[in-house]
Amino acid sequence: MVKKTIVQVLGGQYYKEVEFMVNNRDIIISQLSSIALYNSLKSKEVEVILYVPESVVVNLYENPENALEHIKSSGGFLDDYIKTLNLNLDDNFKVKPIQSIGLYKSKHDYEMNFDNCIENIIIQFMSDLISIEGELIIDISTGLNFYVRSLSETAKNLLVYNHLKTILQTESKLQVKTVIVPPIMQDIKGPYPITFLEDNAKTFFEFPYKDLCIHNHLITINKGKNYLKEIFRAAPQISKYIKNKVIKVTYLAFNAIQNNVPLALFSEKIIMFMDTENIVKDQIDQIKSLPDFINNHAKFDENKAKIIINRFKTKKNNILNFLFTLGLYESLKKFYDDKIANKEPTLDYIENTFAPLYAKIGLGVNKRFLERDIKDIKQLVENLEKDQEKCLKDLQSTKNFNEPSNQILLSTDIKRIFFAHSGFLRDFTLVRKVDNDNILVKYKDDNINEIIKWLKDPS
Repeated sequence: MVKKTIVQVLGGQYYKEVEFMVNNRDIIISQLSSIALYNSLKSKEVEVILYVPESVVVNLYENPENALEHIKSSGGFLDDYIKTLNLNLDDNFKVKPIQSIGLYKSKHDYEMNFDNCIENIIIQFMSDLISIEGELIIDISTGLNFYVRSLSETAKNLLVYNHLKTILQTESKLQVKTVIVPPIMQDIKGPYPITFLEDNAKTFFEFPYKDLCIHNHLITINKGKNYLKEIFRAAPQISKYIKNKVIKVTYLAFNAIQNNVPLALFSEKIIMFMDTENIVKDQIDQIKSLPDFINNHAKFDENKAKIIINRFKTKKNNILNFLFTLGLYESLKKFYDDKIANKEPTLDYIENTFAPLYAKIGLGVNKRFLERDIKDIKQLVENLEKDQEKCLKDLQSTKNFNEPSNQILLSTDIKRIFFAHSGFLRDFTLVRKVDNDNILVKYKDDNINEIIKWLKDPS
């Protein structure tokens, strides 16, 4: 059975029991739609995560110092809050704190101002939910508007991340649904129907970053705040190894596929995938630790009537692009392990491997050009003796230049020719006929650096 995870943000001081209708038939009395859903599913494979905004402390505690201490204790207020709601939760429920934004006035005559940003909220949700597989159910029937917006964007980002992790293989292991519930009215017991909206996010075979000028830092700092620089340097960031190795390999492999240069993937001198599973996992763990780091280094301005809580701001776009790149890397690495590693790059194997791949990821033009160029090479090597290795240029007779598909070879722009002919540049490519059905191809060692240079900048 597919595991289901239900997520809901709370915040109200009171939720009355009402009737919820699930699946157009089951009437379940509960205070929360997420609990009603959980009770209707009646499975051990269901987990519910209830997020409680830290701003609830203003009405939980009379003393502002006491309220602040509960925030500093990373969720020390959760048990007190759940008790006020009189919720009965079993072991399949997790209750977690979530950062707040804005100014909140307590009924006990003090204020708390959370100097924060929605980007931090989104990254906290992402950090918590990034490892989820199966079905993620986002319940937006409660919670302030910026939590609803953050959950919706998180759902989209999680879908993109999971699609990228398997974009060259099968379907994503994650499905996302949003729960829709009509407004709960004070004097109407129900039933309130629970309906589902299936979330989708179109994911294309694209490199998440515009280029390789990637910033290591994942949080921002106010200029001139010298006392923060030491904290800033200690913050989780993109490691130099990941940046120089994993992201670089991802970029080269992506460009090799995007620009139809399949032979490059068979050369470890051009694209070398390493055993980086633990390194990538550690880097994702660094991202997941960001919210705790931000919470632990919050700055508090305190007085009797007003407390200001100031936090570092995350670089959301850099974090998301980084996670998307790691997702794309996972798919490229799996494709390499399954289809490229320890395989002989014969013309037939290249065509049989990459033609369906191009069709799957929407690069039909690449498929057509690859089939054309492989057909041309096969014609050139018809008279090549068995086990004899030659450069394609040496096999090309003068009459070939009269064929329309080869007229471009007279051009002096060899980089353009390289990409226009599936990377099989005549001067760079060696061929060897193993037998009539198997023709091996490889690049000359002297041209490897030039190919790497072009793959870094195909334009």
